[in-house]
Amino acid sequence: MSTAIAEKEKEIDSFVKVDPELRKKANNILLKECGISANTAANLLFQYITVNEKLPSDLLDEIPINVICGMTEEEFNAAIQRGFDDLEAGRFYSIDEAERILEEELNEIISR
Repeated sequence: MSTAIAEKEKEIDSFVKVDPELRKKANNILLKECGISANTAANLLFQYITVNEKLPSDLLDEIPINVICGMTEEEFNAAIQRGFDDLEAGRFYSIDEAERILEEELNEIISR
């Protein structure tokens, strides 16, 4: 068996659920602007993550907030402002209190 075939056999297929329109647009950009396929882009991303043990920071900087947390930018900014307002008003928990509350909420979810 040739080395190329042996190397190819080491690869595995991975499936990722992607919005069809998003995939089509991304594929067109990757081919037109970069000259690479979606598979090559995915391999480059996985190589980067493996070497650096993190996502590229500029990638995270460019992702719209609604994709990250499911909120519009306005909703996200309002939530952050509420957090600052609570902090300034002295409405916050110690670490021990926060852990206790989170544990209680988690136990309630698990017991459903």
